[in-house]
Amino acid sequence: MARFFGLVKNEYIKILKRTSTKIMIILIVLAAIGLTSIYRIQKELIEDNSYYYYDDTAVDYTESMEWLEQTQPDGWENTYALYEYLQTLNLDYVKDTDLLIAVSYVESIDGMTADEAGEILSPWVDNDDWKSTLKALIPYAESDAQAWELNYRIDNDICFSGEDSVNENEWKDDLLYEVTQAKESLEMDLSDSERESYENIVTLGLYRLENDISVNPADEIGSEALYDGINIWTALFNLSDLSLIVGLLVMIIAGGCVANEYSQGTIKFLLMNPVKRGKILMSKYFSVITLGYILLILTFIICLPTAGILLGFDGLGDPYLTVESGKVVESSAILKVIETWLLSSIEILIYATFAMAVSSLLKSSVLAVGASVFMMSAGSTAVAILSALGMDWARYLVFANLDLATISAGNSSFPMHTLSFAIMVLVAHMAVFLLTMWDAFTKKEV
Repeated sequence: MARFFGLVKNEYIKILKRTSTKIMIILIVLAAIGLTSIYRIQKELIEDNSYYYYDDTAVDYTESMEWLEQTQPDGWENTYALYEYLQTLNLDYVKDTDLLIAVSYVESIDGMTADEAGEILSPWVDNDDWKSTLKALIPYAESDAQAWELNYRIDNDICFSGEDSVNENEWKDDLLYEVTQAKESLEMDLSDSERESYENIVTLGLYRLENDISVNPADEIGSEALYDGINIWTALFNLSDLSLIVGLLVMIIAGGCVANEYSQGTIKFLLMNPVKRGKILMSKYFSVITLGYILLILTFIICLPTAGILLGFDGLGDPYLTVESGKVVESSAILKVIETWLLSSIEILIYATFAMAVSSLLKSSVLAVGASVFMMSAGSTAVAILSALGMDWARYLVFANLDLATISAGNSSFPMHTLSFAIMVLVAHMAVFLLTMWDAFTKKEV
């Protein structure tokens, strides 16, 4: 065992002495800091109210009234009078975003007269009594879900927020809208899976509202999170994709690990030691794999404080909320982040094993690295094309099973693609790569 770890030590020295390795490690560090900084820029763009531009923020119904006079559709006089009343309110797109949502409700009601609109809106306009306005809107609700939403707002003191509003209830407003949309969908004919999905949205949303949980780290996974408020969880979950960069570095190291020994002629000196070829090969393989995971840990250690400094440490103790069997389950968000990074790291293991198998077959490190990178790039593209063409057999390819985090979340592009199936496919391919690597290195003539 001591001799084995001696070989591992020598491999580490050889790998880390290379200038190319040092440069790529620096690039990984810069990528971790740089990508986290991009999240900070996106956060500022989303939160900066100046992101929205208005030449004139006053709400003007003049054009709508002119169009009604010119076209005179059925019942236009009633609508014209309604617009005349709304014009007198002197509403502003920036200052009155919450009230404008109530106004949009009023405008959408068929046959709404100016007098009725005045009765509904005057409590809010004259006395800032928004609850009375919402209560007056309940009889006009278009669905049971909408009526429920208005009652819930009144009972729980959640006013409309609007796109440009910034207040402590803004997240509640957004979440309540999401729950209402799910409740409206439940009023339609749905399949069992669709119904379960909408019921889970309602259950989770109400749980967060009742327990005052503003952020659910589970919502920060994936590209959709980038269009909403960005926080530390958005960065930590999505930066797990950095494992791809680490995997490419490991692939380059693994691709030259064996081939360099032949191209540089050092393989003869290596085999002169009283050590079996298999042990030499395993020491190289162990060195590459462990180096890959050390780099991944280093990347995570850089991302965590950087994300906290740039995006804030608020919410670092928030629970990770999911719905299981109709009940909300709380778990540790930071442990879920670590799990996501570990699932993403499978690419490092597969890339390294594949590259070493190619390196053992070829005597040129350039060919070994080039062939490995090409196969992985072409493989991912091929799987995407086959998936788009509906060729389900492509799920048996190794490239279709590398993103375990996406597969475990049920977001695979292939139907019925489970995590257990993906793991079995990867194990089968790993066995082929390892056998190829072992056979080529132990039997190749020097």
